[in-house]
Amino acid sequence: MVMTDPSAMNDKLLAALQKVRATSAHYDSATGHVVVQLSTGMALSFDPRLAAGLEHAQPVDLLQIEVSPSGAGLHFPALDADLYVPSLLAGSLQPEQLGRGGENEAKKCFGQPAAEDLYTYAVHW
Repeated sequence: MVMTDPSAMNDKLLAALQKVRATSAHYDSATGHVVVQLSTGMALSFDPRLAAGLEHAQPVDLLQIEVSPSGAGLHFPALDADLYVPSLLAGSLQPEQLGRGGENEAKKCFGQPAAEDLYTYAVHW
């Protein structure tokens, strides 16, 4: 199947990105990157200085990363910062290269996450 409509292709891509979830995340001090394991079996690695809310983080601030129960959000307790996984994925694909209008289409992923994606729950015994 050949898709010639960039908008339709972008819609399908963005819909697929919103289904991808984080299964775990950690800070790799050797590379200085945050590494997110994804439900697809792939991993996303990024420099925290490129993410809003993490740009001034020190390595010690990144040692604890919590994945939301839905897998759609990452929480950095030391910074009280949250990242939305589909936004990370959209940003890593450089939306300006998705085709004409890709920048506007990718912004759909950057909206406010649902309330259930904002919180991580922990039970300590």
